[in-house]
Amino acid sequence: MMTILMMTAILTATLLSSALIIRGIQLNRSQKWSTTAYFAAESGIERVVWYLRKQGCDFDDSIWSGKCVSFGGACPAPIVCGAGADIPVGAAKYRIEYFKDGVDLKLKSTGSYSGLKRSVEIRLTGYFE
Repeated sequence: MMTILMMTAILTATLLSSALIIRGIQLNRSQKWSTTAYFAAESGIERVVWYLRKQGCDFDDSIWSGKCVSFGGACPAPIVCGAGADIPVGAAKYRIEYFKDGVDLKLKSTGSYSGLKRSVEIRLTGYFE
């Protein structure tokens, strides 16, 4: 009888500890995916800012309003935000959306990886002055 009680206690402790370990592994994987999505969004912002500052590209608010950013030529081009607006970076993707807010330019980059999405947003104050 005592043996059965000890075996039951050991089995219960083992099952509880394995459940905790499995949950920790799942959280770790989710954090890794979240970080990957964040850095994809960050790389999108860095890329568009590089085009603005180093290449001398400009955003004309008349054609850009409410569009996403596409790269392919010397300067970014506006495209309609849809399935084709996602830009791959490794195994992740990002999408850059353009917004005019008065005289400010607002860019929002959304990175995605394995179903997780993270966003980075910048505001260039006085861009349209």
